[in-house]
Amino acid sequence: ICAHAEYASVLTCLNSANKRMISVDDVNKCVHTKQEIKTIRVKKILTEDNGIEIMAGKRFSLHFELLDQYGRTFLDPHQEFLFSASLNNNNPQGAVLWGIRSNYTNPKIPGMLELNSLVISQSGEVDFKIFINMRTGTSGTSSGGSGKGNAVSGPKLVDLFRLTVLEDPVVSSALPCIYLLQQTTCPLNSNTVSEWESEFPRIRSYSPVSNYLRNVLCAEAMTGMHVNSFVGVQGDLWAEYRLGVDSLWTGVGMPRLEMSPMERLGLSTNAEGLIVSDHPDNDKNPRNKDKQDKKEKKEKSNALGNTRKRERAMQKEIRRAYYRKSLQWHPDRWAGMGMYALPVQAAFELINEAYNSLTNEEKESAASSKANENAGTTEEAMFE
Repeated sequence: ICAHAEYASVLTCLNSANKRMISVDDVNKCVHTKQEIKTIRVKKILTEDNGIEIMAGKRFSLHFELLDQYGRTFLDPHQEFLFSASLNNNNPQGAVLWGIRSNYTNPKIPGMLELNSLVISQSGEVDFKIFINMRTGTSGTSSGGSGKGNAVSGPKLVDLFRLTVLEDPVVSSALPCIYLLQQTTCPLNSNTVSEWESEFPRIRSYSPVSNYLRNVLCAEAMTGMHVNSFVGVQGDLWAEYRLGVDSLWTGVGMPRLEMSPMERLGLSTNAEGLIVSDHPDNDKNPRNKDKQDKKEKKEKSNALGNTRKRERAMQKEIRRAYYRKSLQWHPDRWAGMGMYALPVQAAFELINEAYNSLTNEEKESAASSKANENAGTTEEAMFE
């Protein structure tokens, strides 16, 4: 036990068994039991105003204490676990979490997770979720060497907190005007719509005269959110803003950590079916072997050709989606909008991560297809 690298955890495990007699099996079980996160406690809340109340639109930090299944400090010396946070997607106010939403445990303070410069866009109650991502290729906290540089597995929910976000009196006047980003409709003028789409990623919205009072009150308030608007003679409201401003305030179309790479790029998961390989018919006719062999070779060639076409089409679709999302979320295109710097940077990082993940999958698929083709050719040559 004492020779084990994590003898303290082994002793704690044996103590939790609450046995007077400890067997060899008990020792072996505890030696091979990995440390797992059992409890997450909020240790500290830091806000812009040096208080403990979280306000919409204001930066804050949360520090968590991580404990294992035995109540001891969760240790991650090699930073094999990446922790991240998000809000429940279905919160009624459409609140979005901005800021540095992922981090490793603090190497100077074992078992301490710090998430800094967080911002929640709107007031109300939200579910604050903590996820854990383990680097693939590692075997847990007991593995030797650093896990950095390896891929990260999908997020796993480990805890959830209910937060009450207060309304900031300074920006409260703008929050009722979110309707302009949620419920507006564009005029049914094909020429105008076509013209607006050509100005991507700029968007123009229209709020009818039926919202006259709100239109008048919100025209000035929306300026602070980088939304240019003016009220027409009849009381209708016209607004123009950069694509993504609506997502930042409403959460609709915002890339999220828990999304798949396809979803982050706005692609349908059904598109993955485009890279499935076809298989030639393996039924052979012994009476006409030469003719059958030629037919199989032709079918195999066509199948490989179709597979490559589908793979190329998929790669093109991924590149097109990534380019469009880059136009929307690249931080350089948000210059002058300092209030959106943190969430835009986080969104762009998620887009890049999704693109890299999908392109790596495509490369592996192409390499696999080529290897299968070469193997098939070699096999045919051997039999010939």
